[in-house]
Parts: sequence; structure tokens; C-alpha cells
Amino acid sequence: MSVDRVDESVEDLHPNIPAVVGLPLLLILVVLTVPYGIGALAFQAVAAWRLRRRLSAIGRFRPWVDLLGELKSARGTLIVEQALKRGYRIWWTPECVKELCPTEIEIPDLIDYYSASQSSLFFRWCFENYCSPTTGRAILTYCPIRFPVGFIQRNAFTDELPEVDVILTLMQSMSSTNQEAVNSVR
Repeated sequence: MSVDRVDESVEDLHPNIPAVVGLPLLLILVVLTVPYGIGALAFQAVAAWRLRRRLSAIGRFRPWVDLLGELKSARGTLIVEQALKRGYRIWWTPECVKELCPTEIEIPDLIDYYSASQSSLFFRWCFENYCSPTTGRAILTYCPIRFPVGFIQRNAFTDELPEVDVILTLMQSMSSTNQEAVNSVR
């Protein structure tokens, strides 16, 4: 019985220290993280709005409803540019991108972000020729379709628009010169 008393007295003297220290730290972390997350979402929304405004000023933005006629007549290509934690952009061009591409491309139904090379020749070519705010020629659009969380799959479009070519690509980070040019188009 004396052993049991010693064990009970040790528990009374040493409370669960990780819980006493960890819970307040966890609360502080949550309190600091929530405003940061809201700020990051607001920053992304403002950046998307500014890009749409700049591209609209040079005739490279059209609402989805304006493009629907083109899409239903199976004209052109939809380019879905997406990135981890940066959302997505949907571009349309009246050209057939698959035919103009200098390299042979395989069109996946879903891009595996971690195994796809961001420096892929096709991704770079597609960005420079179509998706770049300064050198591209595709038209940015806002699509009202709700997508599931994660990367967009081709069938999100091909179910409703079976005749439209849909190409998935990864967002490319802009070089400092390209970024300066984008900022100067205000």
C-alpha cells in the first residue's frame, strides 16, 4: 500500500504540464492563424480582381456567358491554369492549342501537382503564348461552375461541353521582368 500512496502523491505534485502549457499556446496559434488566413484569401481576391481589370482594359477578359456560344459550337480551347494554394484561372482561345503546340502533348484528366514538372516545355510554352498577362493571347474568363476542392479535372468541363478541348496546365511563376511589365499595365 505504501507504493500506491507514493504514486498518488507524485501525480498530485506534477500536473499534466504539456496540457497546461500546450493549450494556451494552441489557442494563441489559432487566434493568430485565422486573421492570416483571411488576409491571404483577401489578398488573392484583390489580385484576381486587379488582373481581370487589367486584362479587361486590353480586351483579354470576357465573362463566361459571353463565351458560352463559342464553347457550345466547339470552337477553341479552354486552358485551366491551376496551382497549389493559388487557385485557378480559366482561359479561352479560339485556336486549337494541341495542333499549334511545338511538342507532342498528352492531355491528362488530372494533373498531379507533385509529380508534374513546373518547368515542363509545354507548361512554359502554354504560359508564354496563352496565359501570360503580357505575352499571352488567350482570353481570361470567370467560370461560374462550382468545382470540388482540389485540382480541377477535365471532366468538370467535358460533361457539359463534350466537344470543347480542355487543357490542364500549371501556373508558372512570372520572372521579375514579366512581373514589372504586368505592374506597369495599370
